[in-house]
Amino acid sequence: MWEWQMEQQQVLTTQEHDLLEKQSIMSPVSVQCPYGLTRSNSNNRSSSACLLGELSRNASARRSQSPFSYQDDHDRVGVGISPSPGDARARSSTAVTESPLSELCQQLNDPEFVSAALLLFESTLVRCRSEINIFCRVYMQQMVLSGYSLVKTLMDMEPDTVFFRKVHASYALESRICSVLFRCFENDSFDDSGLMQILDQEARAIARLQDFFRLKGLDPEEALAMHSPTYDGAFHQFCANKSEEIAAMFSWTMVYRNAGERDRFMEAFLRAAKWVWMLHRLANSMNPPMQIIRVGRGMEIHPMYVEAVAIPAPSSSCPKCSSPKVEFMIMPGFIASKTVFKAKVYQHYTCKSAKDQLDPLGSLRR
Repeated sequence: MWEWQMEQQQVLTTQEHDLLEKQSIMSPVSVQCPYGLTRSNSNNRSSSACLLGELSRNASARRSQSPFSYQDDHDRVGVGISPSPGDARARSSTAVTESPLSELCQQLNDPEFVSAALLLFESTLVRCRSEINIFCRVYMQQMVLSGYSLVKTLMDMEPDTVFFRKVHASYALESRICSVLFRCFENDSFDDSGLMQILDQEARAIARLQDFFRLKGLDPEEALAMHSPTYDGAFHQFCANKSEEIAAMFSWTMVYRNAGERDRFMEAFLRAAKWVWMLHRLANSMNPPMQIIRVGRGMEIHPMYVEAVAIPAPSSSCPKCSSPKVEFMIMPGFIASKTVFKAKVYQHYTCKSAKDQLDPLGSLRR
């Protein structure tokens, strides 16, 4: 089953290499946090979470450095953060710095700023996919430790699907987890309320960019440490909601033999949740906000908007289907400024026969 993880890592490594090549041919443009306009954290400090437990109790001592001086190794795309106006390290003349609101609003529509923001979004998207893959791997490992038959359990999640290879059943788990993590992504509030928390579009874009940089330099546990200056109530509520949704979606009972296994599971979840939250904040820092692409079973695979993660050989394609179709969506895509980040899907391999319905593993043994 770990062949799936190796395939995913190869894809992500290729994407990171492509990002570095893009940066090498672009003039460096810096997108910096407007530190002087940073808003106070939300007072909505709900602590109801089924996976969070007490993970955040010691988080405030994890880092001694300023969160705004943090530079992640996965974001080497010429994007910097200024800890203060005096320490600003602008890499070009196009940068968001401590400025009047009107000037910041003008820079949101600057072509160079938009180009740098899209590159930052692409880098964040790659990291987000990587963290979700890691969480899926940890989830599958914990399923095995809990006594479940991994392949059979995963294939039961998509009973109407014939997988091209049995390791591809792992995509079913990733699909379900992504469906939870990205639910309500199109809402500014990122929850069922659908509330637009800041009505002015430009002010909302600036606020979401600040949210992104505020969390970027923190470990998730630091942002969840209540009564800490780094506490983020909105992110805490997001993690609580998503952890409860994931737990409710599956009927499986996870067994943790020790505290280390539980902490590893929760840490992987929180890191995935952090990067989904940051992706949402960055998507809503665009003016107008980015649109999310979702596709469903049976839809034709449009190469401009959809990318299949595993493509069967032409000779193995379904004889009943005239064109490649979506079996299920793994991860949504995004559109902004005429730039498309494709949705990831599992391509339909073949229609399930009556024999396969009686023996779901039979098609994989043939």
